[in-house]
Amino acid sequence: MKNIIWLFTFLFFLCSCGKEKQEPKDYIEIDMIPLIEGEAKKMPLQEWAKSVRFIPLETNEDILMENVSNILQRGDTLLVHHSQRLSLFNREGEYLYDIGSKGQGPGEFIYLRGVLLHEGLIYAQEQGYRFKVYDWDGNFVKKLVLPHKACGLITYPGKKEMLAYVNNRTGNESVRFYLMKDEQILDSVPNPFIYTKGPGAITQIHIPEFYASRGSLNAFTEVNSDTVYRVDAHLQTHPYVVFNMGKYLYTRQERFNTTAGDMMGTTFNHKHELFALGEIGDNIFIRKGTGNPRNDRTYCYNKQTKEVHKLFLTYPEEGLDFLQGASFVPRTREGLDFFEEASFVPRTILDDKYLVSWEQPDNDENPVLVLVEP
Repeated sequence: MKNIIWLFTFLFFLCSCGKEKQEPKDYIEIDMIPLIEGEAKKMPLQEWAKSVRFIPLETNEDILMENVSNILQRGDTLLVHHSQRLSLFNREGEYLYDIGSKGQGPGEFIYLRGVLLHEGLIYAQEQGYRFKVYDWDGNFVKKLVLPHKACGLITYPGKKEMLAYVNNRTGNESVRFYLMKDEQILDSVPNPFIYTKGPGAITQIHIPEFYASRGSLNAFTEVNSDTVYRVDAHLQTHPYVVFNMGKYLYTRQERFNTTAGDMMGTTFNHKHELFALGEIGDNIFIRKGTGNPRNDRTYCYNKQTKEVHKLFLTYPEEGLDFLQGASFVPRTREGLDFFEEASFVPRTILDDKYLVSWEQPDNDENPVLVLVEP
């Protein structure tokens, strides 16, 4: 009898220990496979959104815009990265003035790769590790030179420190981040992803190496990864979202062990790279890291309902001048020409309230900002 009692006590103890070890996950897991393989739900943009606003950006002989790369904001002022220029507009689309200029002078940038904001200043990224810094009146403040291997910055409102991302193009870089204060290295974060290249392996180069989320979501996604990492107030990184992508994930291991046959064939044609664009309310918006927005779709995950949707948000068929002649885009599928309807795909977030994209007319003038409140 005592042996039976002891046996039940032992089994109860094991069950209790098992329950204690089953701690809840501290990250969000999203199954993307059904969405990648399935068709998007098609619906008019105005029907899906709370509000939609179209803002033509002013152009004249002094401000011609061949393309738009990014848009950032400060209050009611929009900073538009376009055509190797940084131009300021108000919320009505009226041109104000430029920030910096292209050239080889002390306050000029040679090549404008990107732009970010930090501590009330504008950081114009020339190369991965070189920046020119301006104030919002357009005055040159300083230059910033990061460690040579750094390829970009992750910044935080209210913090002087920044994380400089170190590219891992060899697969065996020991440092993942440098903790920076201006040009001073305060600390380094080890890289947990080290890979050995096999005989004859080719490493594929990716620029950029990581995608920073937009808006107030302090998060980033590295290339060849299924994980979105959030950065906390102590500048520590933690998994925030993990995408289940199965065979559609182009892994780090594949990147650093690609063969010439892989690159010549169709090995990677079905691979996807996803990153968290940002958050608005309970919704996390997801998009592809590369590719033409015209054949991309809008992915939306709700943290409360845990539902994820793939949306094809179409523009109105009439009434928008910027869509005339461009509302259907030619594509080719299996050797047959067909036309794909233009759709809204968010590319950044403003005010933590609006999804933003932009459309470029055929004449390369007056690009139109599309502000959507979901």
